[in-house]
Amino acid sequence: MHNIITVILLVGIFVSYGCQPSCENELIGSYPSPNGEMAAVTFSRNCGATTGSNLQISVIKKGQSYTDAGNVLIMDQVSIDVNIYKPIWKDNNLLLLEIPEGARVFSQNHEVASVRIDYR
Repeated sequence: MHNIITVILLVGIFVSYGCQPSCENELIGSYPSPNGEMAAVTFSRNCGATTGSNLQISVIKKGQSYTDAGNVLIMDQVSIDVNIYKPIWKDNNLLLLEIPEGARVFSQNHEVASVRIDYR
């Protein structure tokens, strides 16, 4: 009886793990800070059929990956075009971002990793 319960629990764990959404990030652009120590990375995150078009931005240290959701800005209802949306570094510790008209913002931070983020 103990073995049957163990098998049922293990099967349940494997099934529930297999049902978790697998998210993939698609790089749109990477914009290094003036000194090259940081980068603003723009990407779209796809977590399956229920995920709409979105734009996310992370500020990361040189060599660091951006495997999770954006740590600076997450929004949807925007055009995902590298030529339309570009973060602008004003200096090594100040990043300027523009939120397009009509965008729906889910997460917006004003400082990440000692970098201040200004929005317009």
